[in-house]
Amino acid sequence: MTSNPGSAFGVAPKPVQLGLYLGGLISTWSADSLAPQLWSVEPAGLPNLMYRGLIGKVARSVDTPSRYRESGLLDLTNHTLTVQVEGEAEPQVFQLGSPRDIDEKRTWFDLGAAMISAIRFTAETPGKVLVLERGGLTAPHVPFALFTIQNGEVVVETRPAPRKSQVWERYLTPDSEAGVVQSPISDQALRSAGMMMVDASRTWGLTPWDLALTYSA
Repeated sequence: MTSNPGSAFGVAPKPVQLGLYLGGLISTWSADSLAPQLWSVEPAGLPNLMYRGLIGKVARSVDTPSRYRESGLLDLTNHTLTVQVEGEAEPQVFQLGSPRDIDEKRTWFDLGAAMISAIRFTAETPGKVLVLERGGLTAPHVPFALFTIQNGEVVVETRPAPRKSQVWERYLTPDSEAGVVQSPISDQALRSAGMMMVDASRTWGLTPWDLALTYSA
C-alpha cells in the first residue's frame, strides 16, 4: 500500500482521478503522483455513487480527451474528497483516513462486483466502451481489458493475450496477440464479461489498486 495522508496545511485542494473502491479503500491519482494514493473513506455512501455515470468526470489523459474517468477534489489540509453528483446542486464531501490492511481475496472479489456495476451502466447505451486498465494520467494504453455492446452482442477484448488465465485459455490460439470473446447479450453474459476482465487483469502483475476504469462513447 502507498500513501499516508500526513499533514499538508495550506495546500490547495487538487483534482484527482478516482480509481476503484475496494475493501473500504479508494485509490486516487493526481497530476503530480504517478503512483496511486490509498485512503479509507467515511461515510460509506461513496461506492453507491461510483461506476454509474453519476460522478463528475475528467479526461483520462491529455491525448485522450474523449475518454474519461470519475473524478473528485482532494483536500489534503482537511483530509476530504469532494465529488460532484449529477442532478445535485451541492457536491458531496467524504472524510478520508489512512489506509488499513485488508484481505487480498476480498479485494479481488470487490473488483469483480465493481466491474459488474460498471458493465451494467455501460450496456445501457450500445456503442459505449468500458476499459479496465492501469490508473494515472500518464498510464500506458496496454495492458487493457475492454467491454462494449455491438449489434446486440457482448464483446470483451483484452491485450496482451492473457496466457496465464485458465478462463481465457480456450479462446486463445498460439499466435494470439489479444483475447476476444463475443456472445449474445444476456444477464449471464454481462456477469461473465466482468469475470473475464478481472481474470485478464490478474495476469498483468498489478494489484487492484493500480487499476482504474475508463469510459468512452
